[in-house]
Amino acid sequence: MASAANRKVPQVAVGITSIVLGMIGLALFFLPILGTTIGACGVICGIAGIGMGWAGYHNELRSACVGLLLSSVAVTLGLAINYAPIAYEPSNAVPRLWQAPMENRFVPPPARPFQFDIP
Repeated sequence: MASAANRKVPQVAVGITSIVLGMIGLALFFLPILGTTIGACGVICGIAGIGMGWAGYHNELRSACVGLLLSSVAVTLGLAINYAPIAYEPSNAVPRLWQAPMENRFVPPPARPFQFDIP
C-alpha cells in the first residue's frame, strides 16, 4: 500500500477556474447579477491562484493572472451596465411636460364669450 507521502496529489487548477469564470462572466455581463457575481468568484480564484503561483506552483501563475484579468473585466462591465441607467434618469426637479407649472395651477376662463363683429 502506498503511503500518503508517496501519493500523487492532483494540482488544484484555480487559475483555469478563474479563466473559465471570467469567460462566463464576460458572456453574461449584460445580466449584472450573474455576470458580476460570477466575475467576483473568478477574481477570488485568480487571487488564490496567484498566491499558489508564488508558493511554488509556477505553472499556475500564468493562468491565474489571465483569469484575474478576465474576471476583473467581467466585474467592471457588469457594474458599468448595472449603474449606467441611473445616471441618465431625470431628477425630480425636472417638470413633466403634461403638468402645469407650479405658479399657474389654474387658468380662469374668459369673462365673456368671444363675439365676432360682422359689418
